[in-house]
Amino acid sequence: MRRPGCGRARSDRSGSGAWPPETFARQDALFVVGVLGNESFSVVLDQVVRGKAINGHPFDVRRLRSPEEAAACQMVFVGAQETRLLPALFKAVRATAVLTVGDGESFTRQGGIMNFVVRDNRVRFEVNTDAAGRAGLSISSKLLQLATIVRDVRPAEDSR
Repeated sequence: MRRPGCGRARSDRSGSGAWPPETFARQDALFVVGVLGNESFSVVLDQVVRGKAINGHPFDVRRLRSPEEAAACQMVFVGAQETRLLPALFKAVRATAVLTVGDGESFTRQGGIMNFVVRDNRVRFEVNTDAAGRAGLSISSKLLQLATIVRDVRPAEDSR
């Protein structure tokens, strides 16, 4: 069963991607970014986005106490040290429009949508287009041109 906010995605003005229109109950609803693990990252992220908005939605950074809280977010960052929580996270956000972002070695191959990795002393990123599609999220072609595309390695019913 798909939750509201999981329909076909629309494009946005930022050029990076889009959430389905029904993701936000109101025009001024918060854009909630959850952070699972890595408390220092959540503090820095909160400082960076404080007072900013995306498509009219003010950012709200929340430190998540459990993977189940991720379903109330539009984006969730998972620190590399939290790999043990990935199965519960992907179960909690299954069929929801939640962009999962990580920095762990195999994050996208396990069902995460976007992953930052260091290769040749440079930060690169991967996008799992299968997981993005299941979440009903649209990733812009410009962003995909810069990314390493990753596909699911395990059956879809087991992942996001």
